[in-house]
Amino acid sequence: MVYLPPQAADQLFDDITEYSAAGSHFAAEYIPATSAFSDTASFRRYGLTVDVSDLLYGGERSDVIEYLTARGWSLTVQTLPEAYAANGFEMPDDDIFAAYADARIVSGVLERP
Repeated sequence: MVYLPPQAADQLFDDITEYSAAGSHFAAEYIPATSAFSDTASFRRYGLTVDVSDLLYGGERSDVIEYLTARGWSLTVQTLPEAYAANGFEMPDDDIFAAYADARIVSGVLERP
């Protein structure tokens, strides 16, 4: 959601909730701080030629987990290492992945319409 302004991300979650039936499923990656994208030198080592920070919207964001839970979503949250392990992989030990230490994989079901 870092590619949307903070208010637009909240509105998207509101719209998803409003137009979803009970039992609907949701999944997203949640990265609390956009600072994870500030190390452009690391990205360039992997062949990315754009400045990733130019693609992002700054500003204070809602905590996706709290925001969706308050709107009736029953969520499961995994850290990236947990998600990697659950799929039979080990998370790479390098500076790019270290920058995403706070990232979460959020999935859930809408309990109430």
